[in-house]
Amino acid sequence: AGSGEAGSGEAGSGEAGFGEQGSGLWGVPPPLPPPSPPSYPLAYYTVTTTPGSWPSEVSWDFWCGGEVVLSSVPYTGSDGCRWGLCPDFQTEYGVSLSPGVECELHMYDSYGDGRTGASWSGLGQERLAVVSGSEEKKSFVV
Repeated sequence: AGSGEAGSGEAGSGEAGFGEQGSGLWGVPPPLPPPSPPSYPLAYYTVTTTPGSWPSEVSWDFWCGGEVVLSSVPYTGSDGCRWGLCPDFQTEYGVSLSPGVECELHMYDSYGDGRTGASWSGLGQERLAVVSGSEEKKSFVV
């Protein structure tokens, strides 16, 4: 026993034999089982954001289950909103999530004063904003 000959299937040989359960033929591993379905069915949610007076300063990342599921970048157009020239507009985003998942919204203000007037609403949260400073975080369960 344990001679080490290839294909012998003996204990300690390091090779898979023909009759060993789960080893497959010629050392080919058995196929993987199908992935598990989500623990909860997915539901579709809408998130609404408003740009505020200084949209080029504002961005956010929305984390759920340890992954970023939605993200924004600062507006790259003119900051004409600060002079009252910006129309009152909103941006809507859609996301599918499992109810009961833990989420965290990270909001950023690159200028650092938190007074942009931008807001984030959705998933039971209303008008979240950076109140002061350069970052605000809000955790909640969907």
